[in-house]
Amino acid sequence: SIKTGSGNDTVTVAAAVDSGETINLGAGNDKLVKGAAGTIAAGSIIDGGAGIASLDAALVNVGNAGVFANFETLSLTANISPALDLDLLTKSTFTTIALDTAAITTTLLNVKKSQSLTVNAAATSTTLVFKDVAGTADAYTINFNADNATSTNAGTVVINKIDRPEARPEEVIDEVLELFMDLDASDEQLDCPFIFASARDGYAIRNLNDERKE
Repeated sequence: SIKTGSGNDTVTVAAAVDSGETINLGAGNDKLVKGAAGTIAAGSIIDGGAGIASLDAALVNVGNAGVFANFETLSLTANISPALDLDLLTKSTFTTIALDTAAITTTLLNVKKSQSLTVNAAATSTTLVFKDVAGTADAYTINFNADNATSTNAGTVVINKIDRPEARPEEVIDEVLELFMDLDASDEQLDCPFIFASARDGYAIRNLNDERKE
C-alpha cells in the first residue's frame, strides 16, 4: 500500500495493485499514472485525496472503475478500448478531461456538459467520440488539433447515422455547438466544418443536400 503526504506528487503504477491494497495520494494536486506493467484490480482502494487529483484513464476498466475515489481530472494518455463509460466512475467527480498524449483515438460515454476539455500535448491530433452527451443518444466525433500546449483547434465534427429515419442532424449541430460553447470554444472552433455520414452505407457528405453515395 502507498500513502503520500501533502504536496504535488506523481505516483506511477509500475506493477499490479492487487485486491485489498490501497493507494492514497493525500493532500495536493497529485497524479496517478500508468507504468508499462501497471494494473489495478477490483477490490483495491485508490483515493485521490484532497486537492485536484489526476487519474490516468489507462488504469480504468469496467471491472475496477468503482475503486477510484476523489479524482477531479481524467487524463487520456493512450487509446482506450473498449469505450470508457464515465458513469462507472461513481466515486469521482470529474471536472476536466485532459488530452495529455498525442494521437489518441478513443470513445467516452456519458460525458457531462459540466466537464471541460483541455489539450496539454503539443502537436496533438486526437479523435474523441462522445456518446450520450447532454442526454442524447447521438455520437459526436470531434478531431482536436493542437499546435502548441495552449492552443486547441477543433478540426472536424462527424455526425454519423444520418441514414436512420429518426436522424436529426440539424438539431445535433446545435447540440454540438452548445457543447463547444460550454467548453469555452473560440470563434474559430465554433466555425469548424461538419461532415454527415453513414458508416453502414459507406458514405460521407459535406452538405445534407449532397448526393449520398459510396
